Amino acid sequence: MTTQDFSNELERALARPDVDQLKRILIVYHDWSARMDAPGSMDDDYPDEINLWFDSREEPDRGLALVMLAAASYDEPEFLGVVAAGLLEDLLVHDSQCDDAFFRRILEEAQKTARFRWMLSGVWTYSAEPTRAAALKEAVGETLMDEGYPLPPRPTE
Repeated sequence: MTTQDFSNELERALARPDVDQLKRILIVYHDWSARMDAPGSMDDDYPDEINLWFDSREEPDRGLALVMLAAASYDEPEFLGVVAAGLLEDLLVHDSQCDDAFFRRILEEAQKTARFRWMLSGVWTYSAEPTRAAALKEAVGETLMDEGYPLPPRPTE
């Protein structure tokens, strides 16, 4: 993508040339995650989009775009919690691709977007570098998804 200024990460996600593919990936992942606990649901016959979802851990910009599209598209706390504790956590804590500039984008988005901040509270930071863990805790503040904090409104462009 070209270097362009965006007012938030949702705007950046929607400007991606592959946004339609990302939306398809998100829909398939949402449907798949809703069936995860059903008997036989963990068969090896995954749609290609599921692999693309998990591959997004290796591409932080694409991964963050998927997180923002999920935040803007779904009002299901359980699903958003899965996205937070899965892809978002992987991008921040378990992925060496999270450089300082990307981490700053995360913190900036947390300041701008209440729902993203709520989702960020679902990231387990126990294995994060200590200064990053502290910065994430500060960014989240009192907004905690696991303590019944209500789901904030969807982000907008």
